[in-house]
Amino acid sequence: MYSLELNPSFAQAYFAQGFNLLWYGREIEAETLLDRATMLSPRDSHISSFHHVRSWTHFSLGEYDVAAEFARRATRQPNVTYQAFASLAASLGLLGERAQAEAAVVELRQRKPNYSIETARQAFFFCNDPGFIERFLEGLRVAGISDI
Repeated sequence: MYSLELNPSFAQAYFAQGFNLLWYGREIEAETLLDRATMLSPRDSHISSFHHVRSWTHFSLGEYDVAAEFARRATRQPNVTYQAFASLAASLGLLGERAQAEAAVVELRQRKPNYSIETARQAFFFCNDPGFIERFLEGLRVAGISDI
């Protein structure tokens, strides 16, 4: 939090601290910091990441509809990564929105053709919540992502 004390207008510091708190199981605090980052810098070059991590925060809380909304916001940004489409697909999969989840997988595969369950598992190397990972992988399976 030291960087926030030095510069309380530094959106990237709020984002980084929110990211860290999410993976320590402090989702509500993380969401507050991520919201602040977004408010401070709504045209930030990393806004897709702000939205994407907010998606993970709500996914972690089991709020898959809100997670899907933030993932959608991330996917609308020009510099979005394939991972936001994976988060959208997983969230929609757990919501039972199979057609929309499959559409997200099409977009995902355009950006990362060989994306698989194992790709997703490896991408969460920093996550210490096995329940989060298993739910995410289950959502991806419903969306049509295979284990290979």
